[in-house]
Amino acid sequence: MLDETGLESFRAAVALLTKKFAMITFENRISYLDRDNVREVKEGEDDPNEVTLRPYERRAIIILMRRCLENSNIAIEDKDVGRAILAWEKSPGTLLYDGTAFSPIPTKPNRLNLWRGPSIKPVEGDWEPIQYFLRVVLSGSDDKKYQYLLRYLAHAIQRPEEKPEIMIVFYGGQGVGKGTFNTLLRRIWPYTTLGVQNAEEVVGRFSGCMERSYIVFFDEAWFTGSKRTINSLKSKITESWMRIEEKMQPARTINSYHRFFAVANDEHVANTDRDDRRFFVCQISDVHKQDKPYFKKLKAAIQDERCISAFVHHLTHLDISDFDVRERPITSEHLYQK
Repeated sequence: MLDETGLESFRAAVALLTKKFAMITFENRISYLDRDNVREVKEGEDDPNEVTLRPYERRAIIILMRRCLENSNIAIEDKDVGRAILAWEKSPGTLLYDGTAFSPIPTKPNRLNLWRGPSIKPVEGDWEPIQYFLRVVLSGSDDKKYQYLLRYLAHAIQRPEEKPEIMIVFYGGQGVGKGTFNTLLRRIWPYTTLGVQNAEEVVGRFSGCMERSYIVFFDEAWFTGSKRTINSLKSKITESWMRIEEKMQPARTINSYHRFFAVANDEHVANTDRDDRRFFVCQISDVHKQDKPYFKKLKAAIQDERCISAFVHHLTHLDISDFDVRERPITSEHLYQK
């Protein structure tokens, strides 16, 4: 039996564990979470490539809990630590998540929703440098391409719950602006833009990086000769759900709202059929190829709060009521892919 002082310390230990840790179920399997890690994933400012949710098995979380109590000023005896952990597991006050989600649609209260929207507040203003980049450089002054690209981006902001099932693909030589497009997307969605340099990160077995990614940007991570890779990618582009697997972690399933983009140097970027409707392929204009002064000004505009806020304002208020994101223009560049 615990005396009054021991009971007070015991209760303080359980309260500390409740504050620091949580439980989560994945398909009837219980795992454990460090709530600091949960906050880091949901609210932190680190790169999603580097920060992931880390579920622990019971044996591992007990070690963390013991260290947590040892580093606290709670005077609980070692023989009572195990009892405190058991009490924490049984307590109705312990946070218990029912799986994870990455959803712009509200989920049930006990689901751990990792969704994060755009970080830029829309404010009306001048965004001409970005408009020129989209229209002249990326779209090659082709109005049909430009209008689709612009509305595709507006769709990503206005209707995140509607998966487009279309991948935007740009190709062009060195110094034409491929990396700048990545910078633009990352400026708007800094916490949910995933940069991919190895396609296996997305199409391979272990794809934990996809769990909290909205914008998936392939940077030269392209294999025109791999039929398995392109077929797996096609499924990722269209499927409404995604299986998440990570080493030493329980597998789980999430709804997929991902937007896929890719840039490449080679004009032949994918082995696809001419009637494949999952790709919107454009050649980037070389009008500003290796034009360092132009891209320096453009990157400054993208970083300028007024310009990027004005662009997001335009995307937020652009009328897309009659826009069908799946009806993309068929480009001559697309017909070349086979």
